[in-house]
Amino acid sequence: MQLSIGVTDLAEFVHRRGDIDDREDIGATAKEGLESQRRYQATQVRERINYSTEVKVQTTFKSHDISLKVTGRVDGIYTVNELNGVITVVEEIKTTRTKVADIPTSVSSVHEAQTKLYAAIYCQLK
Repeated sequence: MQLSIGVTDLAEFVHRRGDIDDREDIGATAKEGLESQRRYQATQVRERINYSTEVKVQTTFKSHDISLKVTGRVDGIYTVNELNGVITVVEEIKTTRTKVADIPTSVSSVHEAQTKLYAAIYCQLK
């Protein structure tokens, strides 16, 4: 059997935290999020020689007769030369009206999981 899921959906399903009270509005509108993401990415493209945006990633996990294809797009990827070698930075850009310290764990854990999944898949491709 072959199944397919996006990185965001997988992160939201597996790393769900918190309680059933979902009344807190910490997010920006989709339009605000896209606009701020595009502005940030444009700045990064100008300032970094090796900045890539919207990098498509895909991997397949297999177990017995089940195959799970996981796909997504990384918002930004770039490398930094450090003393120990080259470090790859994987970015998942989020827009919020709330101070970062005030974002509930139920929300931040999903975003962190999403970024980790992107990084893991990207490392498999390299």
